[in-house]
Amino acid sequence: MSTAQAGEMLPASEPTIRKYLQEGKLRGYRVGKLYKVSVESIKDYRREHAVIPNPPPSPPRRPRRRFRAMRPGLCT
Repeated sequence: MSTAQAGEMLPASEPTIRKYLQEGKLRGYRVGKLYKVSVESIKDYRREHAVIPNPPPSPPRRPRRRFRAMRPGLCT
């Protein structure tokens, strides 16, 4: 795929895609003056750089009761 198409999938600009190819962050090859990017390379990059959201916070815990024996109905 072309750098423009790769840029739409990531999303990133064409110069950024070319930079990623030169740095080895994406795999592809050059045909004359044009770069071609591997679709698998795009998928791998997206998987490696995926943002995983933080899980929601757990609900606050209720305080423990210290003196259970003082509650009515528990004393014998």
